[in-house]
Amino acid sequence: MRKYSIVLLLLIFGLFGGLVSCNETDSMENSPIGIWESTKVDTLARYLKPVKPETFRSYEYINRVLTINADGSFQLIESKDTITGIWNRSKSDSLIVANNRIHGKYFYDSKIEFVDKNNLIISHSYGLIYSAVGPGYSVEENTLYDIKFHYNRK
Repeated sequence: MRKYSIVLLLLIFGLFGGLVSCNETDSMENSPIGIWESTKVDTLARYLKPVKPETFRSYEYINRVLTINADGSFQLIESKDTITGIWNRSKSDSLIVANNRIHGKYFYDSKIEFVDKNNLIISHSYGLIYSAVGPGYSVEENTLYDIKFHYNRK
């Protein structure tokens, strides 16, 4: 009887240890912390005024390197521009530019939409309103864009 108790106890500790180590591995594998290289960009344009059918474009885009550090800071290098900011750790899916915004290339409301061991998708949305008024005419356009940057772990 004692032999079975020891075996059962070892089995329980073995299973518990296995679960803990799997959990730790999962959390590290699904972490956005690391160096990421962009692979493609998906863009969905929704035309609100005048109403038109949505358009979707996807293209290869290997021109960005994103580094997310454990302390929440990040750096995005795109061509000659470098953008730095802070990963909002209280909202585990948010990236916020803390100190600069260069030519509208990076948006304050970016979200980590998906992350696993090898892939990261960061999305943001923005609207564009165009108005023109002149003698006898007026034009107003309102478009919403949903952008997704896809990255692979370097």
